[in-house]
Amino acid sequence: MVDSGFGMTREVMDRLFEPFFTTKREGAGTGLGMAMVLAFSQQVNGRVVVATGRGSGTEVSLWLPRALTAHVGEDEPAAAVRSAPVRPASPAPQAQGRSLQVLVVEDDAAIRDIVVTILGMAGHRVLEAGDGEQAFDTAAGVEGTLDLLVTDIQLPGPLDGVTLSRVLVERYPALAVVYMSGDLTLDSPPPEGSVPNARLLAKPFRRDGLMEAVTAALGARAGA
Repeated sequence: MVDSGFGMTREVMDRLFEPFFTTKREGAGTGLGMAMVLAFSQQVNGRVVVATGRGSGTEVSLWLPRALTAHVGEDEPAAAVRSAPVRPASPAPQAQGRSLQVLVVEDDAAIRDIVVTILGMAGHRVLEAGDGEQAFDTAAGVEGTLDLLVTDIQLPGPLDGVTLSRVLVERYPALAVVYMSGDLTLDSPPPEGSVPNARLLAKPFRRDGLMEAVTAALGARAGA
């Protein structure tokens, strides 16, 4: 991908792959595009290389394993030589040191995909749903136990995130819960009717913020 624009500043480069980061005006973009590109490249052991400079535009190259193999021992393309590749963020820590069975419920498909990808890269088995009713049906078909629910609070249909969590905790008493919402702040109280020991995650969030909320929710349930 190549453009002939003004190029990126160092500040923008440093945040290029950060989920929800965008330089577009409010409402004109989600800030998830490059985060999804990075997540995909990591999943397939690929590489994202960015070359940019003020006044010279930007070139983004996605290298997949077959292409990398073909270039072993050869010089890198000029775009890679002109600019060191952007270093991917370190893999997210695996919460509680074991693989979990997780249900992610989010009606925004782009955000849901990012959360699913992050948790999947941490080594967990991730199920997903776009609303409360679909989540309930998915949970009913789970083999074994369900360890963690990560859900948006506002969901379409009769089951919002809080109601869904109460229903699922009755079935899985040790279920850890993380509530997500763009209306939350650092000082927000738990939503009315929320399950005990749930953790809150304000949107937008970074990968580290998601994993910290997950780890805290699991630890709170384990200590309950």
